[in-house]
Amino acid sequence: MKSYECKVVLDRTMENGMTKKVTEQYIVADCLSLSESESRMAAYILPYASGHFEVISSRVAPYHEIVYDKFGIVSQADGEAQKLLGQNRNASTDPDRWYRVKASLITLDEKSGREKRTALNLLVNACSVNAAHDVTVEHMKGCMSDYEIGNIDETKIMDVIPLEEIPAGQKSFKSFKKEVGKFVDSLPKGYKTTIHVDGMEDVTIDKTKEDA
Repeated sequence: MKSYECKVVLDRTMENGMTKKVTEQYIVADCLSLSESESRMAAYILPYASGHFEVISSRVAPYHEIVYDKFGIVSQADGEAQKLLGQNRNASTDPDRWYRVKASLITLDEKSGREKRTALNLLVNACSVNAAHDVTVEHMKGCMSDYEIGNIDETKIMDVIPLEEIPAGQKSFKSFKKEVGKFVDSLPKGYKTTIHVDGMEDVTIDKTKEDA
């Protein structure tokens, strides 16, 4: 199974109470197909959208592995250390960011006797670049080959949606429409919008014709 990188345009209610159209990026893990990634993405984002939303793109994610800071232990230690050393008094201790870590596996070619490097792209959740490095080192402890860690860059990914995040019954379009039904009930009278997901029939929500 593959992971897919999805982009979603949606209306979100901001802290000031205003609604703003935003574009967000997610990773949908362990999918059998492009259409599955889009339907799972839509089912996941539905409860968080203030109105119209659209899955505008989906592609195979350019990562070999997704690595988690288990229980947030590394991020907790890194954030507390930054505060203690006076480096950043407002340092986060939550692994709520996603970093692209470029690493190289180093092996020896038996025929030529030369060093061979194999690129390894990891998506790592952590609170900082330093924490992402440490999470990667911890993850690579079981690796039989030598390795080097190269660039570590923060991504715009909001979250990773694992397979268990979406209940089994929501994977079909029929079940997805049931979720839309719940969403419709939460909207006020006089509201009209269309939900679009590539590969699916558009769902139009029209409450303008309801009796006042």
